[in-house]
Amino acid sequence: MFGSGPRGAANPQTWAASELLTFTTDVRSGKVPDILGPGQEDRRASGGGGRVEAVFWVEGVRTQWRIRGDAWVVGPDIGGGGEGGEAVKLALKGRMRVGEGWGWEGEREAYFAAMGRELKKGLAGPPPGEVSKGGEQGEFDEEKAKRNFRLVVVRPAEVECVDLTDPEISKRWIYTFVEREGGKGEWKMEELNP
Repeated sequence: MFGSGPRGAANPQTWAASELLTFTTDVRSGKVPDILGPGQEDRRASGGGGRVEAVFWVEGVRTQWRIRGDAWVVGPDIGGGGEGGEAVKLALKGRMRVGEGWGWEGEREAYFAAMGRELKKGLAGPPPGEVSKGGEQGEFDEEKAKRNFRLVVVRPAEVECVDLTDPEISKRWIYTFVEREGGKGEWKMEELNP
């Protein structure tokens, strides 16, 4: 969850929590312009607000989670005063609880530092979706990988749960985030027909 990501020199141990999902991507991938949306053509800048939906099936407990919301790209400019970075901070900060010492740049750096070598190597290689010319071995340009690295944060608006633990009695709920001033708010739960 964003705000409680990997710790290291970039973002020291500090109390932090949120309900914001994160994943990493390559700035050259097709999902980045979709997340940034119209009027945000600079892929190198932070920004976003594009609608997303993700579904997770947890076999062990026979439960499906469907998460709908918007996504925000955290780029290398997040620490500056740029328009995109400020939009990201405004959209996300109300849904985060962070302690002293936590920082936007440090969180991004910590996620990059925690990535495995193969993922970093992919970020330094040819663009995603390009026809492969064979496995590249050996060293790679870590700075190029860092330039192509993006952290994406999903701000949920709805979370739907379908519980199929008992095949005779399915249960289904939807949690909707009711926002108050300043991005803070609360989750409202309603039971749905399965």
